[in-house]
Amino acid sequence: MFSFFKKKKKDSEIVEKEYIVVVDEDGKAIELEKYKWFNENFKPYIEKNKLDSLKVSDMIGVAINYNVKEVIDYAIEEYDRNPNINNLNNLFKAYEINNLNEEAIKLYEETAKEGLTSYMYYDLAILKEKMNKDDIDALKYLHLSFGMNNDSEKTIDKLISYLKERHDMDKVYNLLKDLNNHSHSWYLSKELAKMQFLMKKDNEAIESVVKAIGLSKKNEKKMYELAKILLDNKKHIEIENYILSVYDNKIENLKFKNIKEFNNIVLEYFYVVKEYEKAIEYLKELYKDGIYIKNFVRAEKLILSKKIEEKDYIRSAKIKSATDDKSNNKVKALDTPIFYKQLELKKEEKNGVNISIFPIVSEEVVGEYKEEIKNILKASSSYIFDILYTHSDANIKNAFMYNSLGPYVKIAGYTKEYFSKIKETNENLDYIISASISDVKDYNFIIEFFLYDFSREESISLLKRETSVANYKNVIMELVKEILPKMLEIKIEDIKEEDVDFINIYEEYLEIFLNINNENKNKIYTIDNVIKNLLSAPSKYKLNLVISIMLINTNYASYINEKYRNEINQIIEKNFDKKDFELNLEKIYGEADDNVK
Repeated sequence: MFSFFKKKKKDSEIVEKEYIVVVDEDGKAIELEKYKWFNENFKPYIEKNKLDSLKVSDMIGVAINYNVKEVIDYAIEEYDRNPNINNLNNLFKAYEINNLNEEAIKLYEETAKEGLTSYMYYDLAILKEKMNKDDIDALKYLHLSFGMNNDSEKTIDKLISYLKERHDMDKVYNLLKDLNNHSHSWYLSKELAKMQFLMKKDNEAIESVVKAIGLSKKNEKKMYELAKILLDNKKHIEIENYILSVYDNKIENLKFKNIKEFNNIVLEYFYVVKEYEKAIEYLKELYKDGIYIKNFVRAEKLILSKKIEEKDYIRSAKIKSATDDKSNNKVKALDTPIFYKQLELKKEEKNGVNISIFPIVSEEVVGEYKEEIKNILKASSSYIFDILYTHSDANIKNAFMYNSLGPYVKIAGYTKEYFSKIKETNENLDYIISASISDVKDYNFIIEFFLYDFSREESISLLKRETSVANYKNVIMELVKEILPKMLEIKIEDIKEEDVDFINIYEEYLEIFLNINNENKNKIYTIDNVIKNLLSAPSKYKLNLVISIMLINTNYASYINEKYRNEINQIIEKNFDKKDFELNLEKIYGEADDNVK
């Protein structure tokens, strides 16, 4: 049978150097010369398993997938020997990769009398159209393919594109609507809904979505796609009525591990309808179930911000302005990092010069600045203070300015008279380091650091750089590693880039430490993100920041502490002395952890 198309074996050897990508036994993709694979893998396998029709058929299918044209002889022989559905499909594909399209069509059309599968009708339709774009048989075979499998996505996609190429939109719509009315296809109903929304036929689109939901069998992927269509078209009531209702509108039923993006749909729904408390509780439940998507951190911040705005607009406006609120401003002179008292750590004796760090000032109102810029403004002085405290011999203090909204941004600059008053209560003070920011454009800005020298009673520029949020750490490195040691004869220990790469994280730490707006209990993903970042390149100092957060967590979200328990134990065991952390770990976990040696 079909011997007319057979070639002599010696004529079918591969002579040109071609390469194929194959998957080895370990599932790894490797590149092989086609000639080598055909002769050293394919042929011996066929010879070895020639009595096992299933193995031979499968191997022929593999060769076809690798586009090995010379497999045609074997496909013909195997179909002659055993004319089953798999061998029929193999022979069709073998003809096709050899551009014997008429033979392939003839093969399927003759066999169609006995019935083909859905994917065979699809392949036949594609080849018919390829041979003759105007061949109406292509449409007939697409319909036959659809009739055998109402949810064949590639068949439906091809059917839609076929109709769009030949008819105007109204006719395409009517044809598809009629087909949808007489079939049970979730995928066609979904695609029709998308078309109906584009045509502003919203009521009909919703009907199509409802039909698709009924046919989806609660499949996560399908429900997600339908929910996204409704959300994209701002059909929020319909999301509640037709999507969330499937899960009884209960948060515990709305946690999707297989299609994590589905959780974004639910979260965005809560946000749009201003159900902020539900959104917060939903995030907590997702976290407890180990569901994590990167944008959850941003979503959490946005939801909490909107919650405050809804509750107290004036307070929200003050938070966004990031500037001082003269009614409750406070200045605390810290001579150790802010967490030292909390962790009961001893102050280290310093013998170097006496320096005070003051917050950066802005030359203009900062309300419209990017949040990352505001973070730099609010946290830089404490950030630099901590770096110098942990890496230098300077006797240093931090003028920590804050109020009920957290660290704030000072707008007016510091005067000589102001510094003189500071000196009156700090007789040993030698220098004040301050800075100003200007020319802010998106994430770019100019920053200039100043040194006020009390012995000369003058201010000099230490460093002025045009930089960005991403590169700001390089400016800090230059300041603390090069400029200050030379100017002030400070002894600086070796500072690595990872020691100064967490300015935005540090500002979030300060807000957690101060429990701004009493929202720590709701900052689950934010807190997790801060801990994760600090532990990514751990130092003793960063580990203390983590432990500080965890001590705060014991009152709000001890489950976050448990998540990182083993990782912290391993970090301490590998890098540090357990005694430095033992007391505080006992406060967090309730007993000495024997895993840490």
